[in-house]
Amino acid sequence: MGKGTGIGLSISHTIVVKNHGGQLTFTSIPRQGAEFVIQLPVLQVASAAPMNEFVLQPPVSLSN
Repeated sequence: MGKGTGIGLSISHTIVVKNHGGQLTFTSIPRQGAEFVIQLPVLQVASAAPMNEFVLQPPVSLSN
């Protein structure tokens, strides 16, 4: 089994649950592994800005 720093689950919990209002659950069977399930809410944007408010610019070339 791999060994890590032990903060991955804490970081995942912060991102999924605290930052996005989702759920992070898991099931674990000793010596067989674990399954993690991430569920994120689907939000519908109530008032998106019309596309004509955005000014489209042509791509800029970074090469000569």
